[in-house]
Amino acid sequence: MGARILIAHPGLQHAHQAALALAGVGRLAGFVVGVPCLPRHSRWIPKHWESAFFLKGTFPLPEEMVRFFPVAPLLRRMGRALLPSPRAFELEYLGYWIFDALIARSLSQWEANTVIAYENGARDIFRAAKRLGWKTILDAPSFHHQAQKRLCEPAEKASLFQKICRRKDEEIQLADLVLTCSEVARETYLEAGVPKEKVQSVPLGADLKVFYPDETSHSLDAPFNFLYVGTLSRHKGVDLLLQAFQEVRNNLPNCKLRLVGGAGTWLDPKGHALPKGVEWQPPLAQAQLAEEYRKADCLVLPSRFDSFGMVVAEALACGLPVLVSSMTGAKDLIQEGENGWEFPSGDEKALRTRMLWCVLNRTALRAMRPKARASALRASWEGYHGRFLEALGEC
Repeated sequence: MGARILIAHPGLQHAHQAALALAGVGRLAGFVVGVPCLPRHSRWIPKHWESAFFLKGTFPLPEEMVRFFPVAPLLRRMGRALLPSPRAFELEYLGYWIFDALIARSLSQWEANTVIAYENGARDIFRAAKRLGWKTILDAPSFHHQAQKRLCEPAEKASLFQKICRRKDEEIQLADLVLTCSEVARETYLEAGVPKEKVQSVPLGADLKVFYPDETSHSLDAPFNFLYVGTLSRHKGVDLLLQAFQEVRNNLPNCKLRLVGGAGTWLDPKGHALPKGVEWQPPLAQAQLAEEYRKADCLVLPSRFDSFGMVVAEALACGLPVLVSSMTGAKDLIQEGENGWEFPSGDEKALRTRMLWCVLNRTALRAMRPKARASALRASWEGYHGRFLEALGEC
C-alpha cells in the first residue's frame, strides 16, 4: 500500500486534490489546512470574508482526518486590510511560519511516516519529521526562488525576500522529494543545483464538470473580449498586458479587456484609474468564473513566471483559445495555432501582435474552440491524481 502520508498546507492551493488522491487509495493519514474544506469549518468565518480566497468549497474527505488552522489566511487578510504592501507581506509570511511551527509541534500525534508540506510552510515540519524518522516531500507550487528573482523584481522588501529564500533553501535541503507543477518549473530547480533524481513534475488539472463549453453561438458583432484571470501583479505580466491592449484598442476600438482576480499590489482595491476599455472584477467562485471563460474570445496569461497556471486548463476546458507566455507551465497544453499560442515571456510586441491577429481573425479563433476543449481532457483532476500517486510511488 505504501506510506501513510500527512499533508499540511497553510492555505489550500491544490493540496485538497493531493489529499483526495491519497484518500482514494487508503494512504491519507491526515490533512491539516488553513482554508475551510468541510461545512463545519465555515461556521467560524465572518460572512464578509466569504470570498474566493477563503471559501473554496467542500470536499469529500473523511472528517476525522481533516484539521482546520486558519492562522495564515487570517493574518494575510489582516495585513492587506490594515497595512501598506511591504508590511502586509511581513504579516502574511508570519502566518505561514506560525502554521509551520504549530504543526511541527503536533507532528507526533499523527499515525504517519511521511509528510507533504508546502514551500514557505515546511521548514519546521520537516525538521520535526526528520527527528521522527519520517520521509519529507516538498510540494513547490512556484519556480525556484533564484529564477523568480531573475525573471521579476521581488515584491517583498529585500530583507524579507532574503529570509524567505533562506527558509526555502532549508526546505529543499530537508526534502527527500520535491514536486513541481510543470517541467518548466522543474528546470528552474535543476538550474539551481538540486539533484535531478530529487525533483519530479506533476502537472495540475481542472474540474471538467464545472469548466465546460457553451454550445450556444456568440455574436461576432459584439466587442471582442480578451480575458485575464489571476492576481493583478507584475510577475503575472499585467503591466505588459495593459500596454499591449492599449495599442490594440488604438487600432481596433471594438474590443475590451476583462480582468478577473485579486487587486494584488498593482491595482488599488477599488479598481481606480483603469484604462478605457478595461474592466475589473474581483475573484469569483468557480461556477461564475466558468461563465467568464464562456463569454470571452481569448484568455491571455502573460506571466513573467507561472509554475502552472490553472486558468489555462480551465479556459481550454471551456473551449476558450489561450495566449500564454513561454514561462507558463501550462504551455505544455498548447498546440500552436490549434488551441492557442505561446509568446516569449516579457515580449510586449509579440503579445500585441498576436492579440491584433485574434481580433482581426475572430472567425478563425472561434473555429479553434473544439480543439481547445479536446486538449483539456488530459488535464483533468482525475489525471492529476494518477500522476501524483505515480510520482510518490511507495515513498
